[in-house]
Amino acid sequence: MDRGDEVFVERHGAPEAVLMPVAAYDELRR
Repeated sequence: MDRGDEVFVERHGAPEAVLMPVAAYDELRR
């Protein structure tokens, strides 16, 4: 996972359960 995604999760106060969907979200952003 990109550092940018980690910052995204931290900034939104997302729980660890969101870390997997964030990886999929990263694919959609490309």
